[in-house]
Amino acid sequence: MSFIDTDETMCDDPAFALVTRSPRWQRIKNTSHSWRCCVFGDDDKLRQQASVYLTKDVHEVKTSAFKNSRRLKRVDFERTSELRRIDEFAFAFSTLTDLATDSDLQFVGKGAFLGCRLLRCVKLQRAHEMSDSVFKASSISHFVWPMNAIQVPRQCFLECRGLKSIGFLDPGSVVELGQDAFSGTALTNIDWIKETSVAKIPVRCFAECSFLSSVSFKKEIEDGAFRECGIRRIIWPGSITSVPSACFTKCMNLESFVFQDETTVTEIGAGAFTGLRIKYFSWPKGATKVPNRCFLQCAFLEGITFGVNSQVTEIGRFAFHWTALKSFTWSRSVKKIPEECFSHSCFLEFIDFGEDCEITEIGEKAFMATGLTHITWPILVKKVPRKCFSECHELIAIDFGEEPAVTEIGDEAFKETSLSEFYWPASLTKIGKCCFTSCILLEAVYFDENAIIEEIGDRSFSWTGLTKFSWPSTVTRVPDECFSRCRKLISVDFGTKSEVKEIGESAFNVTGLIQLVWPENVTKIPNKCFAECKDLVSVDFGKHPAVTEIGGGAFMKTGLQSFMWPPMVSSVPQYCFSGCSHLCHLDFDGQIKINKIGSHAFDGTGLQNIPDPTECEVT
Repeated sequence: MSFIDTDETMCDDPAFALVTRSPRWQRIKNTSHSWRCCVFGDDDKLRQQASVYLTKDVHEVKTSAFKNSRRLKRVDFERTSELRRIDEFAFAFSTLTDLATDSDLQFVGKGAFLGCRLLRCVKLQRAHEMSDSVFKASSISHFVWPMNAIQVPRQCFLECRGLKSIGFLDPGSVVELGQDAFSGTALTNIDWIKETSVAKIPVRCFAECSFLSSVSFKKEIEDGAFRECGIRRIIWPGSITSVPSACFTKCMNLESFVFQDETTVTEIGAGAFTGLRIKYFSWPKGATKVPNRCFLQCAFLEGITFGVNSQVTEIGRFAFHWTALKSFTWSRSVKKIPEECFSHSCFLEFIDFGEDCEITEIGEKAFMATGLTHITWPILVKKVPRKCFSECHELIAIDFGEEPAVTEIGDEAFKETSLSEFYWPASLTKIGKCCFTSCILLEAVYFDENAIIEEIGDRSFSWTGLTKFSWPSTVTRVPDECFSRCRKLISVDFGTKSEVKEIGESAFNVTGLIQLVWPENVTKIPNKCFAECKDLVSVDFGKHPAVTEIGGGAFMKTGLQSFMWPPMVSSVPQYCFSGCSHLCHLDFDGQIKINKIGSHAFDGTGLQNIPDPTECEVT
């Protein structure tokens, strides 16, 4: 192939195609009767043309022929009656603005006009077969579907944001729509679908069609078919027995959903109604499962009716997450409340489990951040799961019943609630980390006299309003930060039968403790154990102290005025009494040999009898 300079006249030689480039014509010899841009190599001049005219004998525009042509505006097929193929990506990402041909096109390849952002007018009325993504991300505003093409292929008009309408010369000849075929378009009406011969509306076929405000259909529908559309109202036909997954997800304008026949619908897919604006919903009698994410983020949903003869036996995860439900009557036939079932439904004030409740399991975060004020715990559920009522700021009471079965409370189960008191049932043996953390109104915990408690988790009562606490005799460890920042806590009683052998770091820091009797079996005072207890004036280690070690900052910034140093402790840790401005006397037994003093151990104190640094190691 070679370029030949010519006069500005058209040539009908069948072995030539004509290219125009201002200010003069050029003629290109093409012996194969097809257009191949790639043969021109890196110095290709064809991509620089503004308009291209093809002669009548050109049969094919080959793969990527005009791909990425940044100056191309128009291709004239008027003289090309023999054109049969436009191959893959032939005009992809070019600046083509319009294209029309009456040729009997047999094939238009994948992505032939992909990404043609300036392409607004295309006429291919005699095309027989279209491939995937043929007009994807182009700027077509209207398209007349060829009468010979029986299939709208996958992603055919995907992300054609300007496509407002589509016409069919023979709608009855169309037998199939591909996935994502019209997803992301500006279609306002799809009534034409009733006239076609398609058996189903495929996956995401009309997803993100935000201008599509109404639909009427009697075809089978697949997952996500109308996801994120502008639909306002749906009347579900009785002939369709299942609502597919994510079918209407995030249809933000959808305010009404009605079933023509509630008895015929037997299945609703996961996330089918996620993010809708509906206020009330009547559950179809034939559907036995409320699926995962079914009404997720339906922020306007105030009520759902299951009916007297409801057949629901299962409710999925996140089913009513972030709704406006105010109350809910739990179905007796549903045995499990799943994970985050009602979480963040901040208007939910009441859950009715019924007198003969048969719930045996409740999932994590099931009622997190709801508006519940009172809850009667199901008698067959043995564990309050992790974050079950966390951030329920209105929750003031929980009733475990006369014969409770609960044996464990999970991490953060009642974190940031408004409980003022808690009655520890006899069956409860363990509570997890941060169980009551930030319950600032919690003033008292009452233990059943028959309770045999095995474990209390770290930070269980931190940031609470406790004023006093009787430590259970069967619990051998006071966990890290157990009462940290309980500013109203003035007393912790370990009792005479205490089995405590260990106290965790910062267990009592920033509390209102005035004095404490140290458990006789605990040998170590941990780091920051009493740090910033400004009212602490006394710690009693008993007549025969077992303490052998004191951790860093253990008494820093306390209100101690004097301190009896444990005789078996030979080193003063760093920051031990730092900031104890009232500390004037430190009583060392005459036989105590202090061999190490940590940095800043006595900063800011009024001590006069500090051990001689020259006689011990200073670190």
